[in-house]
Amino acid sequence: LKELINSSQAKPLALKEVLDSVSTDILLDLTPTSLESAPNNLKNAFEKKIHVVASSKTHLASRNALENVEKLVKDNNVLFLDCASVMGGVPVFEMLDGINAEVREVKGILNGSSNFILERLEEKEFSEALHEAIELGHAEANYQYDLQGHDTALKVVGLANKFFNQKIDRTDIRLLSMNNKLGIAGVTKQNVEELKKQGKKIKLIAKISRQNGGITASVGPEIVSQDEVLYSVRGTFNAIQIKAIANSSELNLFASGPGSGGDATASRVVGNLKKLLTQLARERK
Repeated sequence: LKELINSSQAKPLALKEVLDSVSTDILLDLTPTSLESAPNNLKNAFEKKIHVVASSKTHLASRNALENVEKLVKDNNVLFLDCASVMGGVPVFEMLDGINAEVREVKGILNGSSNFILERLEEKEFSEALHEAIELGHAEANYQYDLQGHDTALKVVGLANKFFNQKIDRTDIRLLSMNNKLGIAGVTKQNVEELKKQGKKIKLIAKISRQNGGITASVGPEIVSQDEVLYSVRGTFNAIQIKAIANSSELNLFASGPGSGGDATASRVVGNLKKLLTQLARERK
């Protein structure tokens, strides 16, 4: 590997080159999310029988990408933990573990940077709030993913797969607008100030509902009132509400916690890594 790095003359190395040069059992995929590229990092690792812990959401970019990843995991008998890809430090994928329940609806705030910007609009203009989010490391490398709802839509794909056993494309998700711009990109300081006087806020809300044997999903800005639990979600925190039926009874779950930034994601990645190592140790006994 050292020879490969020296010969690269500071050019970016392809992961395949690295994996061909080292012997490893586990890969941490922390690469930025891309909507355009296929999850080749995962393919290269799985075909070499390498287990993966991922924070990237690239494998959620399409139904085809998600199906291919699941097939590769099964065919190569490897483990793939992607819990860090949705809601950062919140263990959302484990919320219904051990519970025999049918999820009816999921609703939440899944993008910490958008929530941060909307809160800062109480004091600053949009461009200033966005700059602050970038400076603090809350926004994606391409911050339009956050503002327009694309990042949230990828997380909706993951939640639909986990809680509804439905594989959907991000293009199946309705992206809603305000002031003729997708997501929160068109929200102004004036919008926020006027709603604050009424005891209301704008939040970027993701929704998934079970309907007619399938599901419907949307992402967009919504006005929430003080009596709604999502009203009080502040800063870069994420939050999720899950409505389900378990043993013929209604089940309502809520979770909230840090959803963006390096610390939250790193904490979840480490947690996933410990879980993977525990599972491998159990299987090898």
